Amino acid sequence: MVHVKTLTDLLVLAKKVAETIVEQVPDCELILTYGGVARGSDHKYSDIDMIIIHDSKKVVWEFILNERPICCWSMTWKKAENTFRGTEGLWTMSVKALVDAKILWSKSKKHEQRFKELFKLRDEGHNVCLKKVPEDFENIYSKLWKFQESIKNCELNEISYLRWEIANALVHTLAVLNNSPFSNNWGKQQSEIANFKILPLNFVKNYEEFIITNPEDALIIGKTLVEEVKHLLRDLVVKNTKLTGINEITTEWAGITEYLNKIKSAAEKNDLVAAKFGANNFATFILWAYSIIQKQTWDRNHYYSVEEMISNLPSKLHVHISTLLQSNKLEELTKAAEVLIQELAVELNARGEELPIANTLEDSLRFIITKEI
Repeated sequence: MVHVKTLTDLLVLAKKVAETIVEQVPDCELILTYGGVARGSDHKYSDIDMIIIHDSKKVVWEFILNERPICCWSMTWKKAENTFRGTEGLWTMSVKALVDAKILWSKSKKHEQRFKELFKLRDEGHNVCLKKVPEDFENIYSKLWKFQESIKNCELNEISYLRWEIANALVHTLAVLNNSPFSNNWGKQQSEIANFKILPLNFVKNYEEFIITNPEDALIIGKTLVEEVKHLLRDLVVKNTKLTGINEITTEWAGITEYLNKIKSAAEKNDLVAAKFGANNFATFILWAYSIIQKQTWDRNHYYSVEEMISNLPSKLHVHISTLLQSNKLEELTKAAEVLIQELAVELNARGEELPIANTLEDSLRFIITKEI
């Protein structure tokens, strides 16, 4: 049995998980880990993220091992190639995850080399994203307008939600401009952004102020930041013109728990920026989960009124989701998230859904999902 009760070498645990996957799904070809475990920056709240490269089955294995989320999911070689080419997923974070990944297991040295050869496609992917980013960036103006209207109407939840939507759009645009995918986006990215060569003056300081200052001042800062980034975007692009169902919720339970742990970790470090980012993303998971339960459509590329989505939640949750989006008190953020995840667990259990929570690695085997591709 594998127990993890204290902070130990999570890379060793990741390798044990990889060995278990190979025993259960012997024809996989490569298993990677990425994130804090791969970088050696793991801590007691770290989750273990793994990628299985497999061309004949889709393998999904997400579970909680002694309160630690472990997320294993697979991609085909084609999907890995398309990720580097900028045509699959979020390029700025996906490429960083793959480039910095550690190989836990490989079928052969040939498969390891095949994976490393994909890195050569990174510049091609950057050019693809560089062509798309101007059109994507224009959507930020609709968010700014909605942010302004939310301030006028005193819609506090909308203000909190839109603030992060705008912040993320700015950061991802700068990552593309700099051809610098970054490793995370939950409050630690300031140090990575500060190393960008193409960056507005005092961007990191103003970015942090935009997130935590009062809404009226944030609107002024936000408009300035958007115009500064657009100016950089315009200049660089000109220079380079020649160049699901309810079971989805249980499958994502490790991701939901991951953001709860990010809030707890940030609270212990007294890091309000990181806690607010974790809270906003945790709220997104909660709103998404209840939209599925209520059989409503959900498209992350479409803007939904947060107030309207909250009104569809059970009334006893309203105050907690509002606290999560509005409060600047670390203890309140942690407590609200804990209540919301407990209530969602009760809702799912009442519907006969088993949450993927295990006490041992062996016990978690029942949560492996395989599908023919």
